[in-house]
Amino acid sequence: MLFPSNEMRDWSKFFKKGDVLVSNDSDSHIIFNGFSKNDYTTFEGKHWISVSKKRHVSCLKMQNVQDYHIEDNKDSAQTYINAIEKFCGGKLNRETLEIEKPQPEFKDGDIVVAEEDNYYDKVIFIAAIKNDIVSKVLINVRYEDYEVHYNEYRFGRNRSLRLATDSEKQQLFDALAKEGKRWDSEKKQIVDLKPAFEIGKLYVFNEDDEDGELTIIGKLIDKNESEDTLTFGNQYEIENEKFVTDQTFDLRISVNKELREATEGECCTFQEAYDLWEKNKEHPVFKPFDKVLVRNRGDKKWLPAFFVRDRGEETGWRYNVLPIHSGKSADFISCIPFEGHENIAFTDYDIENLPF
Repeated sequence: MLFPSNEMRDWSKFFKKGDVLVSNDSDSHIIFNGFSKNDYTTFEGKHWISVSKKRHVSCLKMQNVQDYHIEDNKDSAQTYINAIEKFCGGKLNRETLEIEKPQPEFKDGDIVVAEEDNYYDKVIFIAAIKNDIVSKVLINVRYEDYEVHYNEYRFGRNRSLRLATDSEKQQLFDALAKEGKRWDSEKKQIVDLKPAFEIGKLYVFNEDDEDGELTIIGKLIDKNESEDTLTFGNQYEIENEKFVTDQTFDLRISVNKELREATEGECCTFQEAYDLWEKNKEHPVFKPFDKVLVRNRGDKKWLPAFFVRDRGEETGWRYNVLPIHSGKSADFISCIPFEGHENIAFTDYDIENLPF
């Protein structure tokens, strides 16, 4: 005669998934989920409820087949199902044996809380509505660092979901801000966080000119965020290695997507360029063949010449030039631009605050 196995020879105990079983002493019910062993002597059950102990256990792994039989009383079986659904706060799916909890209608971009349960931690996430509810981004509130996860996680109907409170939303927003991100509710996207613009600080932005795109470090001197405008004073063009001081520049915040606060290294670059500009303002930088005026002592005349080279601050006779009157290379102590000083050529006029 054919039996399920040598160890289990009772066909009435050959349960199928979803069968409601009752213990032989009628104290507890459980739903059959599958046999634990190939000899069919033990099984795994879901939603064990004991009347005397007034307990619910969501899953038991190794139950003895001989301790249970199928609940034939339909009213008792339904009472047991009702007790499960009341205790778990949802509807039992007889195919999956999971509790499906009623879900509010969520929209794409809603900030949602999945409550903690026996299997999962509490999480706060931004919802995307697909076949299921999935997360665009989430944090696990069990851990104080609130690490942000950008992978899609699916939330089935066995999870208890609700809209986040204002304080829970702020927890998620704060976690995003720590990573330089924010939630754009209009675009339904995670975007880079724009800096809180402070007058006097340095910011980096891109600007097009005839030679292509320039990266500029600029010092903010005014702002009108209601009109989407920032005004920059001193600017340093990184590609051109050029420091600009004679013009202000108005920037549209929304148009310049790369706008950000300058890094520590970029602040140092800007300061070095500014220091060099200050120095050059006091000590003009001449190029070969620039028109200059030169002399050696205060009682000597200013002679027009073509600039050749600068020997450096440590040299007394610093400026090597080609004087027009002699046509021979010579060295001089003082050198000023010819432009703007044409009227003192061939005079011994002393210029006030002459830097050299």
